[in-house]
Amino acid sequence: GVYAEDAPSAGDEEVADDDKFFVTFPYPYMNGRLHLGHVFSITKSEFAARFNKLIGKKVLFPFAFHCTGMPISAAALKLDKLLKE
Repeated sequence: GVYAEDAPSAGDEEVADDDKFFVTFPYPYMNGRLHLGHVFSITKSEFAARFNKLIGKKVLFPFAFHCTGMPISAAALKLDKLLKE
């Protein structure tokens, strides 16, 4: 995570690309069910982020839940089509 003491400030010097680490994880949609595959994938991302932080790199690991998206839209369109039939 990003903590106030780790956050860059205006006076910080540029960090070399070798000292940076960026990892992402596909957002789990709220209309789907979380399953063991999500845990397996997030664990690998979390481990990589924490390990690189431990060896002194600046780590960015954005993560959140996605509350909208194509699966929700597709489900709404399918339901609309069924109701019209």
